[in-house]
Amino acid sequence: DVDQFTEVSDRNSGEKIRTIRSRGNEPQYPRRHLLNLYNKVEIDSSGRNIVLNLDYFKDTNPYNEKNYEGVSIDLESEERKFFKSINQYSRDVTNNSATLDVEYPLEWVDLDFGGKVSNLKSDNDISFFNSGFKDEPVFDNQLENTEFDYRENINSLYISANRSFGENWSAQLGLRLEDTKVDASSEGSDINRNNAYTNLFPTFYLSYKATENSVFSLNYSRRIERPSFFDLNPNLYFQNPFQAYSGNPYLQPAYIDNLEFSNVYKGLVTKVYFSYENNIFGEVPLPNINTNTTLYTVQNYIDRSRIGLSENYSFDPVDWWKSNLSLNLNYSRSSFDLESANNREGFNSFLSANNDFELNAEKTILGGVNYWYSLPGVDGIFKTKARSSFDVSLQFLLLNKNLNVTLRGSDLFRDALQQRTTNINGVRQELNSYFDTRQFWLILTYKFGNQDIKTRENKGGNQEERNRS
Repeated sequence: DVDQFTEVSDRNSGEKIRTIRSRGNEPQYPRRHLLNLYNKVEIDSSGRNIVLNLDYFKDTNPYNEKNYEGVSIDLESEERKFFKSINQYSRDVTNNSATLDVEYPLEWVDLDFGGKVSNLKSDNDISFFNSGFKDEPVFDNQLENTEFDYRENINSLYISANRSFGENWSAQLGLRLEDTKVDASSEGSDINRNNAYTNLFPTFYLSYKATENSVFSLNYSRRIERPSFFDLNPNLYFQNPFQAYSGNPYLQPAYIDNLEFSNVYKGLVTKVYFSYENNIFGEVPLPNINTNTTLYTVQNYIDRSRIGLSENYSFDPVDWWKSNLSLNLNYSRSSFDLESANNREGFNSFLSANNDFELNAEKTILGGVNYWYSLPGVDGIFKTKARSSFDVSLQFLLLNKNLNVTLRGSDLFRDALQQRTTNINGVRQELNSYFDTRQFWLILTYKFGNQDIKTRENKGGNQEERNRS
């Protein structure tokens, strides 16, 4: 159980006018099952191979409940209002996919081609209740029930060609064709989505080796970003009497075009890039000034162009100290398909420093000190404040380096708090979110058996679908 205490103040006078006390909990029982069959066949000795991945995963949460109840007290009249909310749902996401990749080098060009078939279904049972403010404690929990079913089929083919020109030049061309079919429906509502779309995704890469220490490259890519299944789920749940969240089953994928020019000179990597993001989806808080409530949902409403510069430098100040410094600076301009939001533009910048230390001659005591800092900027309809994080680690390699004992602390000063502001429907909103990134870890790892045996980890062919779940 989590106890929450909220104070409500008059914005003009600053005087406290109401207190809200609530208690809530969120029991979950997630289960995930993964199965991968990997098979590689060598066609001949020239490097021609066929790789087959058959993948299955099942992500279930048979019982998930978000609920809270509490009392709101007017400090002047001492009038009490009671409230209660219950949200229960179960989820079952299943995916089957098959991926075939062929490596087929020829005398004048290296070819890679293949395809993928993916079938996914997501079944959700939803029950919810929200009382609003009542004069008496709430005991009648009349749940409303609904179901949401989502089906997605993706078939894709790809081919890429890679060739070197002399000792200094190399180029790569690629093309991927995707055909997608989506069917979404909800019992007890008017949700009925049935659509299909086909897209082409080209890639291009050109590299020039100017010297032994300097390489220039130019590349272009177009990719697709699909919403998570959580964002697609219309499940409505209340976080408190004033805030509710619901996904959007009509979300469409976003498309991102990226052009990048880079130079690698010894330990310094410099990149200049331009990207255009079309139909980006993001969170939208929609306030209702008549009820003083806000519905958080997800919509396709952002078109964004971005130009930027990034620098990454790796070096060893001394033999026992390895350091990596990075900087990313970009200017973005976003337009919104929202009547209540103005277009927004501005700078974003990110700095980080990662340091690894060997603290003894035997290299059995290792340390790490990492820090990142994000300056104030813009993110869609939001203005963002500065954030940072300071992390440390200490590692001991014992028993002939078979036993690894690691102590790790992240966001020690709790500075990764996300602070955003926006103005929707004439209502200024300030959102402060902290996702418990301050953590402390004790990790023990022991190696058994023959240390000379080499192992290979295969990620499988359904990594994207697993990430979306």
